[in-house]
Amino acid sequence: MILAIWVFLYLTLTACTLAILLYIQKYYKYWEKRKVPIESNFFLANNIYSVFSGKLHFGKFLIELYQSHPEDPYFGFYILGKPYLFIRCPNIIKGIGKNHQYFQDRSFFCDEKVDPVVSKSLFIAKNPGWRDSRQKLSTLFSPAKFKAMVPMILSHCEKMNIFLKRYNNHVINVQETAENLMTNVLPHIFLGIDSQCEYNTNDNVIKEAIKNMFGKGWYQGVAFFLYAFVPKLVGVLKCSLLHDDFIKTIVKDVIESYKDTRHTRGTRVIDTLANLDNNMNQKTKEYFDENWLVAQSSTLAIAAFVPTSSFFALSLYELSLNQECQEKLREEIFEHIRDENFDIYDRIMEMKYLNMVVAEVLRIYPLGDFVNRNCNRDYVIEATGLRIEKGTPIMISINAMHTDPKFYPDPFRFDPERFKNGTKELENAGVYLPFGCGQRRCLGERFAPVVIKIALVEVLRKFKFEPCNETERPVIFDSQVINTSPLNGVKLRIYKL
Repeated sequence: MILAIWVFLYLTLTACTLAILLYIQKYYKYWEKRKVPIESNFFLANNIYSVFSGKLHFGKFLIELYQSHPEDPYFGFYILGKPYLFIRCPNIIKGIGKNHQYFQDRSFFCDEKVDPVVSKSLFIAKNPGWRDSRQKLSTLFSPAKFKAMVPMILSHCEKMNIFLKRYNNHVINVQETAENLMTNVLPHIFLGIDSQCEYNTNDNVIKEAIKNMFGKGWYQGVAFFLYAFVPKLVGVLKCSLLHDDFIKTIVKDVIESYKDTRHTRGTRVIDTLANLDNNMNQKTKEYFDENWLVAQSSTLAIAAFVPTSSFFALSLYELSLNQECQEKLREEIFEHIRDENFDIYDRIMEMKYLNMVVAEVLRIYPLGDFVNRNCNRDYVIEATGLRIEKGTPIMISINAMHTDPKFYPDPFRFDPERFKNGTKELENAGVYLPFGCGQRRCLGERFAPVVIKIALVEVLRKFKFEPCNETERPVIFDSQVINTSPLNGVKLRIYKL
């Protein structure tokens, strides 16, 4: 009897071992068969655990992968048996950006039955829904729409400056100030609501709701990782990427208010969104429903809030550490703005050094960490002959490209002169990707820089910023959030001019 048990255990263990080996042979030899270099840290278990537990930021995880293959144009890696292709070569990245028909969708979970709101967001939606949404949403950020938004932005910047005047020769957390500014600006622009966010407190319901829309702490990292890399598990667990229903309720209330008052025109983004159903056929209206309105309004708020707040704070941070750059920018501001009666939108478009500063901040601190695409039909890389098969996800690390010394000498030095000839040449070279690449570039590439330029002009006309004993060098970023967000804020000393 005992012998039979041992034989049974032996055979079971042998069968399990063979099953594991066959699984590895089938799923973990994919890149080897195609003679593609593979990540030596085979299962990436330690790295994935660190991302899951919030110890390692996802962007940092990708940088480490990128740096582990310094001479390869691309390499393969696996997550739970799924083969991924990591692209490092700028020329290949350019090809992927140009050949949009092969890489139309992001490799995120997308199922209206499981998550009817997030699946329709511009960030995650798949074609043809994404294409139709993008065409309609592109009207939101035209020059005419921007000009209509400017008075709102200026009004909130003036309130911020009134607050800052009280703190002459004091240390302030400019990250908190930036978040409060964006809490006032963004809901006003997108939804037409007054957040009433005071600058002397962090206690604001709308601000906290926006910050926590992806959930708090570890939930953000886990949910985002599942959506990006284990979509089948999302369907099983039925977990939502948007964790807070508060913003959804606000958006729905605004939509109902819109319908009740029968607005026909307005400067709010929601006015434009709610008017998009004009001249639609019934089938199209079924897609562009209330969930679609909530999805676009909510994701625009998320996509804009944390990145734009950090963008503004980190701009002031770099200008504080580089006083000659701050003075040069201030001189340009005064040169173009000599009195209070000016058209700031037209003026900022003329400020060459301001554009250089913003471009350099976006290089060091891009609004997104990576580009991911799903190959929707076989694509051949001309330079190497590698066939990327349909269904293969690809990854590109924006942070890694922007800090690679091959493309940017002394990459961590703040140097706006890198962009004295603009950004187009570096974009065309495939090494400057602050808003991604191809047709699925971030819709905010026109919005965020305009808001930040206006805020910088308004604050630098009246204040000077310097580092202090509490200023981190370098900034420590929160590893538990998706975007680039300083963990301890950005502490600077402020002086009234």
